[in-house]
Amino acid sequence: MQETIKVKSRIDNIEIDVFTPESWDEKKLVICCHGFNSGKNSDTYTLIGNELLSKNIAYAKFTLPYHAERRTDYNDFTLENCVADSEFVERTIREKYPNTKIGILGTSFGGYLTLLRLKMFQHNYFAIILKSPAIKMDEIFKAHLAGEEFDKFKEQGYGINHHKADDMRINYGFYEELENHKISDLGEYTEKILIYHGMTDDTAPYEDSLAFANKNKKTTLISLENENHRYSREVLDKFCREVADYCATDLKEKSEFVEEVERVIKRDCDTYRMNAEDHYDFWNEHIKYVYEEAICLAQNYHADEEIVKLGALLHDIALIRKEGTREEHHINGEKIAKDILLSLSYPEEKMERVLKCVYNHRSSKNANSTEELCVADADILAHFDNIPMLFNSAYNRNNISLGDVRGWLKDCFEKDYNDLSDTTRKWFKERYQLICDIVLHETNKI
Repeated sequence: MQETIKVKSRIDNIEIDVFTPESWDEKKLVICCHGFNSGKNSDTYTLIGNELLSKNIAYAKFTLPYHAERRTDYNDFTLENCVADSEFVERTIREKYPNTKIGILGTSFGGYLTLLRLKMFQHNYFAIILKSPAIKMDEIFKAHLAGEEFDKFKEQGYGINHHKADDMRINYGFYEELENHKISDLGEYTEKILIYHGMTDDTAPYEDSLAFANKNKKTTLISLENENHRYSREVLDKFCREVADYCATDLKEKSEFVEEVERVIKRDCDTYRMNAEDHYDFWNEHIKYVYEEAICLAQNYHADEEIVKLGALLHDIALIRKEGTREEHHINGEKIAKDILLSLSYPEEKMERVLKCVYNHRSSKNANSTEELCVADADILAHFDNIPMLFNSAYNRNNISLGDVRGWLKDCFEKDYNDLSDTTRKWFKERYQLICDIVLHETNKI
């Protein structure tokens, strides 16, 4: 079954093609991000899509600006717009399928874009697969894609890419963005990443993926002997089958208690959204981001994931149920959380640890355990995962004018960054600088 979803971007309408199996259980969906001078109708995605559907896994694909059928103005093809469009697409998919695990498949430039976004935002993918990623995209662009003498490209401010028969005019500013966002400068990746790369690739060097895998211990590199940037049909078919098998492999499931509490929270969030005056969607605008960030921190700090997950789900329960004031929502939240956990017969020896996460979530400075720190810091990091909500808060809640919004956002970013624990602030530093660069067009001096 195919459905096309249109979502408004800052440029135009993005058309997202979503393919679902006939008897889909809505458990898993993979988003495909194509390479440079390609598009969503790439043969690769048709082949891998069929393999995914055979495993009862849905997939979605879209086209980046100024590519294939989406030929906007060439000035629209910027790294900033590619990041923004990818985020718009993923947000749309997650809102449409809130209970579905999301995976990502990035090819070439799409692989570079995926790695960049992993450092900017927390997505909690069930699978991250990169096909021949253009890890050093700035060097690749300069060597292969600029299309004319580089000095002339720089002087006139644009160049013609003759990489395919369909020429593309590329703004020099795009290259400058690539230079300012090198994957090698972004630190270690803690996510589990699977890379396939041809060992004779003459576009995106195999050695770059090898160096990345050696640096990032959770990355697995599948080396394809005698394969170039575009795989032979035999190898491509094998790649598609293996990726589908990899995506079909079940990860460790949530505990029954986490699932039950998540159902309670989602129900209460829906009730608030339908009945409250502001119709705020607590789950989609905040709780789910806190939950994802908390899991990531728990894994980084070797904390008890169940305790952290429950604390993240329950931390704002008093606000969701409109019990008491915002100033005391941590106090009231602890009481409500206790009632919920008691109703589920949650073990008493673990309950107190969850309740402390709720009580101390307003600042990591109050944290007395690693689990409490994870929830408190995740509550802050979630703000950086949902920047559109900050714009909404600026315009609609705080009446900030368009001319003042950049300064207001900068103040919000700096306050949140400084409120993080020392350990998380150090871990988050590169990602914070990237977000400031993309959103504020400046790198905060930290």
